[in-house]
Amino acid sequence: MVPDVRDNDFGALDVPVTWKKPPLVSIIVPNYNHVRYLKERLDSIYNQTYRHFEVILLDDCSTDGSVEVLKEYARKCPENTRLVANEHNSGKVFHQWNKGLELARGEFVWIAESDDYCDRNFLETVLQGLRHQSVMLSFARSVFMQEGKQIWSQEEYLADLPVAWNAPFIMSAHKLVSKAFAIKNVVPNVSSAVFRNIGTIPADIISQWEQMSLCGDWLFYLWLIKGGAVSYTNRVNNYYRIHPGSTSLKIQKTLDYYTETLQISCFVARNYAVDAAVFEVVKKNLIQHCLEKQCITVEEVEKAYSLDKIKESMAGRQPNVLICTYAMVQGGGEVFPIYLANELKRQGIAVTFVDFRGERGEKEIRQKLDRNVPLLALPHVLQLRNVMTMLGADIIHTHHGTIDSAVANAIGNRSFPCKQVVTLHGMYEAVPEEELNKILKAVLPVCSCFVYIADKNLLPLKHVQSQIRLKKIGNGLPYLPLSPYSRASLGIEEDAFCLSLVSRGFLYKGWMEAVEAVKRANATIQRPVHLLLVGDGECYEALKQQDLPPFIHLMGRQGYVRNYFAMSDAGLLPSYFKGESFPLVVIESLMSGAPIIASDVGEIRNMITDTDGGVAGALFELKDGKVPVDTLTDIIVRLATDSSLYGELKRRVASIARKFEISCTARQYIDVYNKVWKNVEPTA
Repeated sequence: MVPDVRDNDFGALDVPVTWKKPPLVSIIVPNYNHVRYLKERLDSIYNQTYRHFEVILLDDCSTDGSVEVLKEYARKCPENTRLVANEHNSGKVFHQWNKGLELARGEFVWIAESDDYCDRNFLETVLQGLRHQSVMLSFARSVFMQEGKQIWSQEEYLADLPVAWNAPFIMSAHKLVSKAFAIKNVVPNVSSAVFRNIGTIPADIISQWEQMSLCGDWLFYLWLIKGGAVSYTNRVNNYYRIHPGSTSLKIQKTLDYYTETLQISCFVARNYAVDAAVFEVVKKNLIQHCLEKQCITVEEVEKAYSLDKIKESMAGRQPNVLICTYAMVQGGGEVFPIYLANELKRQGIAVTFVDFRGERGEKEIRQKLDRNVPLLALPHVLQLRNVMTMLGADIIHTHHGTIDSAVANAIGNRSFPCKQVVTLHGMYEAVPEEELNKILKAVLPVCSCFVYIADKNLLPLKHVQSQIRLKKIGNGLPYLPLSPYSRASLGIEEDAFCLSLVSRGFLYKGWMEAVEAVKRANATIQRPVHLLLVGDGECYEALKQQDLPPFIHLMGRQGYVRNYFAMSDAGLLPSYFKGESFPLVVIESLMSGAPIIASDVGEIRNMITDTDGGVAGALFELKDGKVPVDTLTDIIVRLATDSSLYGELKRRVASIARKFEISCTARQYIDVYNKVWKNVEPTA
């Protein structure tokens, strides 16, 4: 029996990374008229025990001599300091935050406000929490200072919340928001926090922040941590300077404070699975606040903080989704979930990416996951039920037979609040019958919906189709920037006919047949034909031992393959893999502007065909389950020598590629999630 993990031990469910070298931290110092405090602030930054950082000094058109102080530090530390001084005041603090984020090159960001300071080991200590890739924000204890004296502590400020602040912890955002963050901004000062570099703040958060004078940072934190976790340490201090008569203190005495708190509560209600009773607590606290400040009436508070509006927001909440992968390695069933998770996050879904670590992960595949998507490296499959509970998961979406059954066993039965969605990528057709039966025995009683990407995926489920929910959704990918590689750098003639085969180097992906077909093509026509083999595996290792002709190029594993397709005349996929269903490399080729030559398996024919029957590629039938090399050679020769035929295929590539945009695919999945979550039958 695996013990339950306490709410504040979420870190035990997430394997921390070991940094081979210290990650770069971008320290953003937004300043406006704080010359009096700048030297103390900057000394506390440049004297940190953690040394791998860059400092971005931002001045918002100060009039008190601040720029001269900033220039002094920029001169003293030019190797890791940049100074950007505005000629006009930006008007809002988030403009400066976003400017700093645009400039930040680090993996992590620390916004160190210009009137605060901290302990020398602040950064070194706070960064420890961020070794857990699910942690989106790590923060330290704040000491509230005024005129050089402590006036309040973190523990006093948060004493009314049911969280122990007297020891470090890692807690899922779901739990922390439910217990505390929905009630009060538990990060009272941004200088106390280091967070993942998520790029600039999205437009929808900025538009809400623009309406706020006090609670914008609270909104930002709640957006940032969604689907992830938060780390806290009381072992180092951030010193938060409170100025008498500050704008924030003044706003707390106005109606704006109560209306902004309503905006925060509505955001929480739309984005987190919290109990409605939480908002009753917020309202009670607001009434107590107004009685203490004696600034407005209780009636005005009750009118400003509308529980009915919050209930409307709760009704619009989307489900919390866990996207699971067998391992962060190359493969359609492994890469597609990453792009889906990225797009779900962009569309506002609370998404967590769960890596079951079935194989050792590949760095270039990990880098495909956006920085704002929390990644949880599961220590053991038996901890999955704890994970689902702590993350408040409504949907768990799996993409690999082994993981499908592991999740089904963790859920146990359909009475468990988390619902399972399975996408069939072709594995069920490829595994031995005994293994398939074990998977189906676990999954069939539990899975709420099977999504299939090709009609052939249904063959293993033929005997139970009438008993299960089914939905067909093809794979999709995002459009990405292209920078085609130089042919000259690879020794490829500009007038050559160039092919790129991108796959794991398994025999059934047709590598050896492709090499032979290209050899024959070069012996048949005068126009040079080149083949780029991108990937690794058994065929890659075998070919490395051979004396290959100069028109065969072994590129090995590559992180970004579209630039190879973009430099090529066509993509190539001579696959005879039994599980081939809806190969992503076909989409990669088309989105890079290259038509495809492929075996006619799975959904490839439908993939490359538009509504009027035109195609963006050339297909061939397998013969006795293998690639007919003569047929493949004929196709290569024909396309290399018939410019009219090739031009017709090329002309259709862009329009056909558009049907694979990931945004459309994600919307279809969101529809499935909502129907499963609400127990509505998905349409076929």
